[in-house]
Amino acid sequence: MFDPAQVPPVDSVEILARYILSSSHFRKSDQTVKPDAFMPHPRVELSLTRHREATIEELWREGERVAAIRKLTLYGRADVTCSAFLEQSLKVEAIPLADNPNHADAIEWPAEKASQKMKALEIAKRAQMRFI
Repeated sequence: MFDPAQVPPVDSVEILARYILSSSHFRKSDQTVKPDAFMPHPRVELSLTRHREATIEELWREGERVAAIRKLTLYGRADVTCSAFLEQSLKVEAIPLADNPNHADAIEWPAEKASQKMKALEIAKRAQMRFI
């Protein structure tokens, strides 16, 4: 994980993880990610974890921490490059947290749910599901 005192900006080629905490956010039949996994509702930003400088063990540990806080099951994570968000006219900003210096947010989502869904659909097409 990053040194909290030296967190660089997010690069377009970075891989980002979106933790999957609902079985309705992926298809069991072909193990693909559904667009709802990338919907920012009810918040206006979408929480992500950067792979950069993190081990696989650290990434899974963070997913387990998030699931425990939310009292949900960690099914896996959807890995996708930052460019998938940028191509949808979104921004990804490093937002280090005390417990996760690799935290980032995808921001500047449109207010309309239908527009959010269109962007989420395109991002989900580029995501790879990883199971715990």
